[in-house]
Amino acid sequence: MTTVWENIADSQRRRRKKAECENIRLKMVIEHQQKVADNLRNLIQKRASQLGAECSFFTDVNYTNHHVLDLQGDVGEFQSLFRHLDNAYQELDAVFAANGLNNMVVTRSDVQVRDCAGGKYVELLFNKVLPFNLQDARQATWEHFRGSEKHMGNGSVYEKTAEDVNVPYTILEDFTKEMHSNSARADASMKQVVRRHVEPNRDVIIAVVSVNPAEVKNKRLGGLKYQVRSYAVTKWSAASTPEREVSQLQCCSLISFDEETVAKLGSDAIRALTNFLIVSLAAKMQGHQDCIENALMDHALLTQQVP
Repeated sequence: MTTVWENIADSQRRRRKKAECENIRLKMVIEHQQKVADNLRNLIQKRASQLGAECSFFTDVNYTNHHVLDLQGDVGEFQSLFRHLDNAYQELDAVFAANGLNNMVVTRSDVQVRDCAGGKYVELLFNKVLPFNLQDARQATWEHFRGSEKHMGNGSVYEKTAEDVNVPYTILEDFTKEMHSNSARADASMKQVVRRHVEPNRDVIIAVVSVNPAEVKNKRLGGLKYQVRSYAVTKWSAASTPEREVSQLQCCSLISFDEETVAKLGSDAIRALTNFLIVSLAAKMQGHQDCIENALMDHALLTQQVP
């Protein structure tokens, strides 16, 4: 357990140093932007006065334009994802038994290319021992995956619409994202369903996503079309002692391509796309781990400060 806390302490030191550097950078940016904003404000006010005088007869004070962004498309487009979601939950124990997460206690990460009936798929996983009780770990993990932070770590979201459906702990998302992988960039259009299953001894969060290319800035990645099934499980850890309960965060993502994509692109392009996704999704999974761990640390510190 000492090693676990040492790792946490190192992570928090890096987090603090990064935050301090970022605060300095942001302060300089804000000061510059404030000067720019002041100049623009003066120009806009001057121009607005001119336009107001020239076009006052077009003004209607009783008219207000309201813009509401709805979830794009019909929920029917997500029906296939719901089927994948149900299958993913049914296959959870088999997946975790095959990759060893069921009985894993030590902190570890791994990447494997595996065979299945439909061809090959890529599997990324990590197991993280968290020196926090299970209830706090459950809540922090769900808060992370129900929010927008889960999209960080491997790129930036341009546009996102989300909707809670009339199903407990279920979220639909439709978004466009620029994905990063080393020096490569790709814009992808994604539809995703996230669902939480609260079990007596563990929390299971499953996300299934269908990805299509929006704009690809690297011609080798022109077939950026694939599916991802992701699991995030929080459970009691066998590393717990009578004096202290600890928990485990286990994440696993399975990336697969449809047969049409594989046949169309060929082995070289599939290899390039696979390498891109491994690096990109590994960064995203590390982002999950960091955000959840940081949230737990912040909560623990806040709890200690409350009299």
